[in-house]
Amino acid sequence: MAKTNTVTTAATDRSDASVDDSVLDAAATVFRAHGFLGSSVQQLVAATGRSRSALYGTYGDKAGLFSATLAWYVDTRVTIAVVPGVSPARHGLDDLGMAGGGALPCLLVRSCLELADLPESAVNCVTETMERQWDAIIDSESINGDQAFGTVELALRYGTALLAGVGVPTDILYAAADIATKQRDITTK
Repeated sequence: MAKTNTVTTAATDRSDASVDDSVLDAAATVFRAHGFLGSSVQQLVAATGRSRSALYGTYGDKAGLFSATLAWYVDTRVTIAVVPGVSPARHGLDDLGMAGGGALPCLLVRSCLELADLPESAVNCVTETMERQWDAIIDSESINGDQAFGTVELALRYGTALLAGVGVPTDILYAAADIATKQRDITTK
């Protein structure tokens, strides 16, 4: 599925040549595994294959690298739009729960857990992304402008993704998403 998001932060306002996808992908793996606070610069140096001075020269500091990584991750791994015919909660499992592959939690979901400790540009990226997803859900055919149901769907999207990240079996989470969708459909009839 092609991603068509654009989130701009100060850390990503650079020429395309200076943003190295392999560095950001490697940094995303470290940040997904350890979070912003738990990731050390040494872990980032080892994962990216770049020296500390090279990383700092490009991104300023760990916070700048995190902000650039999060913006890149949202642009390349997270879908804003609602997929027609798929509940936002079920789609959240497909997109946020498994974004980037492997058993590591989604970086966007993980960032929500550390919001108070993130650099301002990363907080802005998280909130902007969630607002855009909420708007897309509210405007979707299945929600049809109902803000309360849209809020529940967004909560389910992130809640199920968080639970997937901590190892709850996906078959249980998909069943829960389907039950929530059926309940919403019954309530709105």
